[in-house]
Amino acid sequence: MLFAFDWHHDEQGRAIKERSIFHIPNSYAANCAHAHPSILKWVASIHPYRADCVEALQKAYAEGARAIKWLPSAMGIDPLSNQCARFYQAAADLKLPIISHTGREHAVQGGNQEFGNPLRLRRALDTGVRVVLAHCASNGNDVDLDQGANAPRVRSYDLFARLMDEDAYKSLLTADIAGITLRNHDWVIKLLLARPDWHSRFLNGSDYPLTGLCRYLI
Repeated sequence: MLFAFDWHHDEQGRAIKERSIFHIPNSYAANCAHAHPSILKWVASIHPYRADCVEALQKAYAEGARAIKWLPSAMGIDPLSNQCARFYQAAADLKLPIISHTGREHAVQGGNQEFGNPLRLRRALDTGVRVVLAHCASNGNDVDLDQGANAPRVRSYDLFARLMDEDAYKSLLTADIAGITLRNHDWVIKLLLARPDWHSRFLNGSDYPLTGLCRYLI
């Protein structure tokens, strides 16, 4: 799966290129996948605040995109925002999952780290969107929003686990294991192995090139 990566956008849906560490156009990922269809598929990246977000989603679907990639902190996406509502409905209608980073982000700096809180994806799930919680939220801590905005911070993983255990989400919610062998994530491996009831909902992910680079450096 080749991932595209949209620009950072402000609350008015304008692309802010100077706040974007990198950008991979949907067209680039799609063209690479189409050139090697026997070995590659592609994942689009569309900011939900864009004025054309629904049209872009429909275009990506028509061109064979298998999912949507978000890194909320870097892209400036608050998954709880009302601005995401029409995008969520369109994604649910098309049955396109959203693969969203959860937990603290270290590799792609900048933005609001609070946007990586797994609980912020409840709005997507409640709309019927399939969601992949990247990295099992295995780094950092977040506010327990289920207890209110002023609630204490807990491990992001614990919030991830709460969502995974909710019966209402079992047909919609999965997670990928990308990056969990990195040194700042590897503590979670034993916890995940101890939950065989989740294992059928785990997806493989390399987190390339980070995992390979870090192993080489170690």
